[in-house]
Amino acid sequence: MNDYTLITSIGTGMYKKEGGYRITTYLFNNGKTYESRLFFDAILKTEFKPIKKIIFIGTYISSWDVLIDDKKDSNLWADVYEEINEKGLSPDSELIPKIKAHLKEQYSVEIEILVHTNIIDSDTTEEIFNIYKSVVPYIREDSNVLFDITHGFRSMPILMYQALQFASNGNTKLQNVELIYGEYIENEKISRVRDLSNYWHYARITDAISVFKAKLDGFALAGLLKKEYESYSKVINRISGIVQTNFCLQIIEVLNQLKNVLTENHETPPFWFSDIKSFLADFYKKIYSPKSGARTIFNFAKYLRERDLNTQAIISLQLTVETACAEKSDNPEKNKGNYDFWQSEGKITRKEVISSDCGLKRQILNLESFRNQIAHGGAKDNKTNASPSSDSIAKNFDSGAKGVETFLSKLGL
Repeated sequence: MNDYTLITSIGTGMYKKEGGYRITTYLFNNGKTYESRLFFDAILKTEFKPIKKIIFIGTYISSWDVLIDDKKDSNLWADVYEEINEKGLSPDSELIPKIKAHLKEQYSVEIEILVHTNIIDSDTTEEIFNIYKSVVPYIREDSNVLFDITHGFRSMPILMYQALQFASNGNTKLQNVELIYGEYIENEKISRVRDLSNYWHYARITDAISVFKAKLDGFALAGLLKKEYESYSKVINRISGIVQTNFCLQIIEVLNQLKNVLTENHETPPFWFSDIKSFLADFYKKIYSPKSGARTIFNFAKYLRERDLNTQAIISLQLTVETACAEKSDNPEKNKGNYDFWQSEGKITRKEVISSDCGLKRQILNLESFRNQIAHGGAKDNKTNASPSSDSIAKNFDSGAKGVETFLSKLGL
């Protein structure tokens, strides 16, 4: 099992009022208990997780002195206490290395301390957020993260949580973040340790679903589904790969795969899984056409256009024409996506269909010309010497889509 980096906040809270954080008995889910003023102390002493590093976050006026065992170093405790009360503990304070050394000796773990302004409002949010975001490089390589939200000002855990969420995108260090909270229960005189890790998982799932729905980029979602819903993970990965690579001809095969996946039954799936399944069922319904593969690719092109995936939409639209010609040939399966076929028999078929309709001819030929400009990195048009504009994609797609609809109808597809 990988070790853990513990992230915890230090506030002022009850310390200023009562001469010290309240002593409480922390009760862990595994039945272990430990009496302490500070939650991180209980986490380490009970060996709740294999903590190898602690990152403390607080403000200039946080009660940093509570971290010092005055029985072991009364002078350091006094110096820290005095500095906090006189001017606050600044990020460049000479006492910070001493506090770190004291804690490292006491707990035998790596220590990092980050300090920021005690004024937490809209004017300082960005400054504090950036400091919290900078926590990530301090996390041990290949380490799990245990985030303790027990102490600190109410806003501090929220900002830290958001900063970790922001920094987690594409960051392999933050694939496993567990949240923990010591909840004090007055009538029981104990603090029950609550595992809130699902909140992190739900947030990642929510973000991943949103990106998949908006842009069919489901790589993150597939990763989150892989362990429990492998078949869904695979089909979402394939859909995402098709969109990313423009391999739109493969959508027909993937839809067959998706059809089988959607028939699977799962016992008591989480609420968010039903949302994914519903979206994929709608995706299948909107794209699959029993009439022809060309119709299916045409539907896929329109679906891509709805999501402003315009480059992929144009390429799929042109491929619809090529697939339609292949499907009307003597060997459809061999000729689909066969460029040699398209350059010879396919173009002859296309020419026969559009020759008698000037409007259709213009739409289909303009579509192919625009698709070629996209495929060649925005090359200039041979006839007009004009470069394509991204602003014209929607217009070119709409015109091309009308022509493709007519083209398919004329071929009986």
